[in-house]
Amino acid sequence: VVAVAAALAVAQVALHYGEMDMSGNRVTELFARSAMDELPANSFAIMHGDTITNGPRYLHQVEQWRPDIVFWSGEMATYEGWKRHHHHYPGVTFPNEMYPPYRRDGFSVKDLLDANYARFRRRIFTCIGFKHDDPTPFDTYTELPFGACNLVVRKDDFPPFDEYYWASKRVMDQLAEQLLTADHASVFMRDTWEYHTVVRQIDRVVEYGLILAQYPVGPSYKDN
Repeated sequence: VVAVAAALAVAQVALHYGEMDMSGNRVTELFARSAMDELPANSFAIMHGDTITNGPRYLHQVEQWRPDIVFWSGEMATYEGWKRHHHHYPGVTFPNEMYPPYRRDGFSVKDLLDANYARFRRRIFTCIGFKHDDPTPFDTYTELPFGACNLVVRKDDFPPFDEYYWASKRVMDQLAEQLLTADHASVFMRDTWEYHTVVRQIDRVVEYGLILAQYPVGPSYKDN
């Protein structure tokens, strides 16, 4: 019985190794590097979601990639111990001890943006966008596609079209070029990080076209 079970296990490996071999899979790494490389110097990036948080955090903390960028994760800021780590975010003002806003010692994303907008103006980004379970920023702030991330601006402080277009076109061209050389989404199973990463990149290019078509009115479709 043991011999039969072992033989079946070996057969399964032989049959499926090729399709399950991810040794050459660099989708998450390339996505993380692309997202970080495109950000201006000394940016403040608000992250959420596994793919966009874990990849850049590894590169930033382990490989010291783009040490000038300050990354803040809303998910990590919900842990009690996080309040002891404010000093790891140079230049960022935290309006209270922790996230989210329904805690007595909590702050919202809007609170965070209000406290830091003047200092980081034109250098605040969301990577994967605002958290939809915290609607506080939507009345005052909006997002403009900027490669894999979004540039955060106040609705009364849109950058001039030429300024935004030429800054964003370069990084969007890089994103489109990366899509042409990356593995197609169909290569990966639908429940994988890689599948959602590739699909998200495609969505970014489409969103960018929509933004340009209605600028300078602003991305009202994001507010609905």
